[in-house]
Amino acid sequence: MNASGRIDNPLEVIKLLLSDDHAESAVIAARLHELNLKRQSIEEEIHQEALSALKEKGYDHSVVLASDGWHEGVIGIVASRLAEAFYRPAFVFNIRDGIAKGSARSIPSFDLYSGISRCSDLLLSFGGHRQAAGLRLRIENLGEFEERMNRVIAETLSAEDLIPRLTIDATVDLQEVNFNLVKEISLLEPLGCGNPEPRLGTKGLEVMGPRVVGNRHLKMRLKHRSCTVDAIGFSMGDMIERIEPDAMVDAVYTPTINEWENRKTLQLHLRAFRPSA
Repeated sequence: MNASGRIDNPLEVIKLLLSDDHAESAVIAARLHELNLKRQSIEEEIHQEALSALKEKGYDHSVVLASDGWHEGVIGIVASRLAEAFYRPAFVFNIRDGIAKGSARSIPSFDLYSGISRCSDLLLSFGGHRQAAGLRLRIENLGEFEERMNRVIAETLSAEDLIPRLTIDATVDLQEVNFNLVKEISLLEPLGCGNPEPRLGTKGLEVMGPRVVGNRHLKMRLKHRSCTVDAIGFSMGDMIERIEPDAMVDAVYTPTINEWENRKTLQLHLRAFRPSA
């Protein structure tokens, strides 16, 4: 539903939620689905352009990228992906009429709003909170902003703070992952910042049929003894090269329910995996 507000008219979502006409709802839902596919395409295009630019430009304690023509409705998602991938605060700007308007995302150890505040004299406006922010500045100030932000982060964080950490809430056998467990996890909702999704870990899993699907998502089945469960790692398609034939892995995941054509199945949302020792 967010796609409508990001790249089109958010009123479509309101119409859907208020409609009591099935035919009308179906038309709006189809339209929202099309918008989401378009949003995914735009996001992936910008993400790939950003990665190419970053490969050429490099990065320091922060990732700072800017270009004209980057859709302002999705640059926040791209910033989030970059912050996660490179594990440091990320700033992604669209340039128009001499103004860089951007979205920023952070890592848990860095207070983004506080850091940006220390560069406020370079900005036209900014707002946000500890983990996400929006900001505007003149393009001639971008270079100095990046230098200042790198200094602020270097003064605030240690080298260890820039090393990704994955917290596992519990180690479980794959046989313990079932619909009842997913139902119990749903009782913890709403999940998000401050109340993250539980992450479970299981060792010694056999990988079956790994493949890349959709927008570079990694799909496979994981097996332990007689139990086999579908698994998907969003935006993890490049990691298929790490999977050896007849591989055994240790995996971290969140169990979910996948609904497709009126059929419900268990699916593991992969967070990370490594070869089993």
